[in-house]
Amino acid sequence: MELDSKRGFRSSFDFIPEGGYAVPRELRDEIMRGGFEVGVHDLRHDGKLYRSRQVFAQKALRINRYLKDWGAVGFRSGFMFHKLERSSRRTYAAEFYENFLKYVRRRYTESLWNPLRRELAAYITRMQASPARSQPTISSDCP
Repeated sequence: MELDSKRGFRSSFDFIPEGGYAVPRELRDEIMRGGFEVGVHDLRHDGKLYRSRQVFAQKALRINRYLKDWGAVGFRSGFMFHKLERSSRRTYAAEFYENFLKYVRRRYTESLWNPLRRELAAYITRMQASPARSQPTISSDCP
């Protein structure tokens, strides 16, 4: 969070609420106080979320409870199949991440919009509610 804040970025941190994962309230509160968002990533991260429509409907009730209880924004499914070789997993120094953030800020400063999910949802809602939704136009100075 410190590197993101230092470079003017905000992120969303998605946590797995059940199973062998502990997500202390203090951590979630600190993230939100820092201007970041908390989201829910799967329910147990056990590959069983979508076993059937009925199973998902039951688990969705618990997911929605976590969203509400945590003040969380957004849900990301943990449903992925991949087989990574141990040797392909790498750890990178924080310096690489900081350099990446510097590059993005410098290279895309005029066109970068880094909204959090809550901000993006509010923007889309405003655009959909707008009676005169703007249509793309071609400038008269275009060739």
